[in-house]
Amino acid sequence: MGCNTAEKGLIRNNRILFVDDEENVTSIMNMMLEGLGYEVTSHADGAKAYEDFTQRPDGYGLVICDQVMPGMSGMDLLEKVRGVSPETPVILCTGYANDELQEQVEKRSVSAVLTKPFAMQKLARVISAVLDNAYEKQEYDCAS
Repeated sequence: MGCNTAEKGLIRNNRILFVDDEENVTSIMNMMLEGLGYEVTSHADGAKAYEDFTQRPDGYGLVICDQVMPGMSGMDLLEKVRGVSPETPVILCTGYANDELQEQVEKRSVSAVLTKPFAMQKLARVISAVLDNAYEKQEYDCAS
């Protein structure tokens, strides 16, 4: 038996929490994401991003974060986000893909990995696929 997605509050959330310690990357990503039609909140610090996320965990449909940041890595932030909201998808951005990172990605169920640099078209495709998958999972959970 299915359910009414409006009654269950199932909507595709297009708000993105973006985290990167490099100001120029944050500025460019904000422009790219807003240009793709998403609402974006950015932080240059993982701890501040996590604090923001905990204040409104249902307020974000997606977290995109850099892997290498001072203080809190992208994987550390992913663990904290999943502790509050296990279903929130997380995309990890990295310029340093290697076997160890790939193992962590698989172990921790990272939604997707974007290797820097990446084109806007690839960013758009990956975000759309991740958000579609999260929405479809909500619908499936509702039906079962």
